Amino acid sequence: MINFILTTLVPFLVVFSILVLVHEFGHFITAKWFGIKVEEFGLGMPPKIFSHKFGGTEFSLNAIPLGGFVRLLGEDGSDNADDRSFASKPYLPRAIVLVAGVTMNILIAWLLFSFLIFTQGIDRHPTLLQVSQVQQNSPASIAGLLENDIIVGINDKKFPTGNDFTQTALASVGRSLSIVVERSLPNEKTPQTVSLIVIPREQTEKEGAIGVSLDLLLLPSGQIGDMLQLDTPVEPGNMLSSAYYGAILNGAVVVNTVQSLGVLFVNLIQATLPKDVAGPIGIMQIVGVHAQFGFLNLMFLVGILSINLAVLNILPIPALDGGRIAVITVEKLVHKKLPPNVEAAIHTSGFLLLLALVIAVSFQDIARILNF
Repeated sequence: MINFILTTLVPFLVVFSILVLVHEFGHFITAKWFGIKVEEFGLGMPPKIFSHKFGGTEFSLNAIPLGGFVRLLGEDGSDNADDRSFASKPYLPRAIVLVAGVTMNILIAWLLFSFLIFTQGIDRHPTLLQVSQVQQNSPASIAGLLENDIIVGINDKKFPTGNDFTQTALASVGRSLSIVVERSLPNEKTPQTVSLIVIPREQTEKEGAIGVSLDLLLLPSGQIGDMLQLDTPVEPGNMLSSAYYGAILNGAVVVNTVQSLGVLFVNLIQATLPKDVAGPIGIMQIVGVHAQFGFLNLMFLVGILSINLAVLNILPIPALDGGRIAVITVEKLVHKKLPPNVEAAIHTSGFLLLLALVIAVSFQDIARILNF
C-alpha cells in the first residue's frame, strides 16, 4: 500500500495538480487583467481545508485532491450592474478569459517539449517493451520468459512496438516464434541477451496468445523522433531548433488527440466504449509507470496530458470552457443573454453527462487492472 502511494498516487496527484493550477492560472491572470473580480482560486474540490484572502481573492485548499477552480464574480450571468462582474464585460474579454486556461495548457506543453528537446535532442531510439507479468502455465512461462525482461526482438523484427508484438504473436499461433530479450542479472552490470522459442496459443478474452503483460519503457527522445517522423537526429543545445520542434510536436499531439476524441465520440454515438480509453484511474496507473522511468519521462507525459486537457476543454460541451464560449458566442450573435437559470441548467446537464462518462470509463479501468 505504501509503495502504491509513493510510486503511483503521489505522482498522479502532483501531475494532476500542476495541470489544474496551470489551467486555472490562465483564467485567473486574464480575469485580473480585464478587471474582473476573482472571488476564489481553489485547488481541489470542497470541502475546504484552508483558505487565505489576498488581493481581494480567496485562495483555498480543498479536501478532494482532484480538479480545481476559479470562481469569478458574475460568471453565472448575474451581477450585470457591477463593472467588476464577468457578466458585465464585452464579448471579447469574456472569450479571452475562457480560452486562457486552454492556452496555458498548450503553452506549458510547448515549454516542456522544448526543454526536453533542448536537453535530449531528438533521435530515433527504439521503443522498448518490458515484461511486467507472466501468466502461469502460459506459452511465455513454458518458454522461460521472466518478469522485467526487455524484449529487443521478435522473429526478424528488432525493437518491436506493442502492436508489432501482438500481431506477430497472433499470426504465429501453433508455430515456433523467436523472441530475444535482454535480462538483468543480480551482480551483473551488463544485461544478458537471451533467445527464447515460444509457441503462441489461441487468444481468449482474458488471456493473450503468449500470456504476458507488457509495459512501455518510455524513451522521450525516441518517441519524439517517431511522432515527428524525422529521418535525421536533432542535436541538443540549440534553443531555436528546440522551440521550433517543440511547437511541431505540440501540433502533432493536438492532431492525435483530436483524432482520438473523434473515434471516442463516434463510439459513444454507437453506444460503445473503446477499450483503450483511460479515465482518472487509468491515467493514475499510466503516470505511475512513467514516474518509475525517471523525471524526463514524467515531464513528457505531463506535456501530452496538458494538451489532452486543452483539446477536451475547448470542445463545445456544456460545463467545459468550450461550452461556455459557445454560449456567449450565441448571445453575441442573437444580441440577447440567456437567463442565468437556463445557462446554469445547460452547464449542469453537461457536467452530469461528463460525470457519467467518467464513471463508466473508471469501471472499465478497474476491470482492465483486475483483468476481468
